[in-house]
Amino acid sequence: PAQRMADAAAVSASYAQLSRLEQVMVERTTELDQRNRNMALLLNHVAQGFATVDLDGTIRAECSQAFARWFGAPRSSEPIWSLLAGDDANLAAWMQLGFESIGSDLMPIDVVLGQLPRRLERDGRQLRLEYQPIGVPLTAILIVVSDATDEVARQRAEAAQRELLAVV
Repeated sequence: PAQRMADAAAVSASYAQLSRLEQVMVERTTELDQRNRNMALLLNHVAQGFATVDLDGTIRAECSQAFARWFGAPRSSEPIWSLLAGDDANLAAWMQLGFESIGSDLMPIDVVLGQLPRRLERDGRQLRLEYQPIGVPLTAILIVVSDATDEVARQRAEAAQRELLAVV
């Protein structure tokens, strides 16, 4: 009888501990969900486009609204060069070669990323691309896309004005 009471008390304590752990897990999951919603809200209200790309060029599902608006929502296992290059086969091949170079470790990552395209035109927009390595060791690439259309138009207008002044 004493052993059974001790066993029952141990089982009761185990259930209580399990219940506490379950409550902590629910709280942490709720907190994580809220953080994810906050991060999505932040990403969807910035002017730049953000996407994370695996080292093989596969785009991860999470990206900012601006990125999806400019290039479309990434499809499962779609390589970044297909999405960014659109119909430009040369640009796609250039980017694919760059991502293959990342995996080969023949050149430093900064050199490889420096060889990837920095600008492209899409639907009348001039877009500036930046590539940021993520992780040590490298696990992914963050692609930051900025709309440089107004900047390019201003530079062209200034160049035309300088040319006109030189003629006059």
